[in-house]
Amino acid sequence: MAFNLASTPVQETVRFVSAYLDNATQCSRALELQALDPQAHERQTSLTLFHARSVPTIDLETYISRILKYCPCQNEVFLALIVYMQQLIDRCGRRRAPFTVDAYSIHRLVITAVTIGSKWFSDVFFTNSRYAK
Repeated sequence: MAFNLASTPVQETVRFVSAYLDNATQCSRALELQALDPQAHERQTSLTLFHARSVPTIDLETYISRILKYCPCQNEVFLALIVYMQQLIDRCGRRRAPFTVDAYSIHRLVITAVTIGSKWFSDVFFTNSRYAK
């Protein structure tokens, strides 16, 4: 299936992006589980400011749709989101950094990437407090 950035509706792009991110977080979790010592029962990754105490109850597609509803943006922002996330995953993997993109961090990383992408690609963007809502 071909993806045309100019003609694809933004809500359709949201579905593609959320499916990609779901897959990326599942792969990251699988790699983390493989690296776990069978005797250890705790996470091997270091916690960062992006990690939540518990996994958010809202799924990614609904979360990104909610961001789109309250802070409308174009397909370019969601394309940038994928690029940012892939670069983060690649760099952490190459450096063997103890940070993983997982269910605990993905929601905060998404809103951060959307905020940055929106400010980069859009002539009109919202304040940080608007994105925080």
